[in-house]
Amino acid sequence: MKKTMFAVVAIAVLMFTQNVSANIGENEKATAPAVVVSGLGKTVMTPNGPINATNEKLVKTQQGIWKKYRETWDKNKVVSQTKLKEILDEKKAGGRKNTYLLDLRSDKEFDTFHLEGADHFHAGNIANLPYVIHDPDAEIILICRTITRSYAMAPLLTRMGYKNIYVLDGGMLEWVKNGGQVVNQVMGRFTAKWENFKTDYHMDFRETGKFNVREWM
Repeated sequence: MKKTMFAVVAIAVLMFTQNVSANIGENEKATAPAVVVSGLGKTVMTPNGPINATNEKLVKTQQGIWKKYRETWDKNKVVSQTKLKEILDEKKAGGRKNTYLLDLRSDKEFDTFHLEGADHFHAGNIANLPYVIHDPDAEIILICRTITRSYAMAPLLTRMGYKNIYVLDGGMLEWVKNGGQVVNQVMGRFTAKWENFKTDYHMDFRETGKFNVREWM
């Protein structure tokens, strides 16, 4: 009887894993998800976080919204990593005075490393951008960890009236992976050399100390 119940549970977990993994995108499929048991029931761990029976619908909706942002955004307004290098060189030479490199990441992500000359503007505060950048014709390049937050914020800024909004393809993850130079207040200019960028640079910056301060994005 116990063996039969174990077999049934094992099959159910396998079916659940296959069903969820089919909806988490091509990038996540490359990494086999791990199934764990928690107080919320069966959970599938993906590179972007856990998916379980309680949040599966929300995750699917979120992914659908992000897919729509990606598919409807003007492809001519996606800046490649190569083009970003050219823009940085021009800015360092004194050009592109009306170009802003807007880093949308969290405080901790930005403080860890960022592009030299980038302006930090947390995605959660983006509604206040008109108080800072007054020119609707300014060239604004949105930067985040990959591209998700940039895609989400770009349509909002366009609706506000900004005419030249661009998103950085691959974000800071791709920039650092390709050996791009970054800066922070402690080390100045440096090039990060990590072996596993999917693990070493992750969006999970949660603290587990006495006050349990959490910052998810």
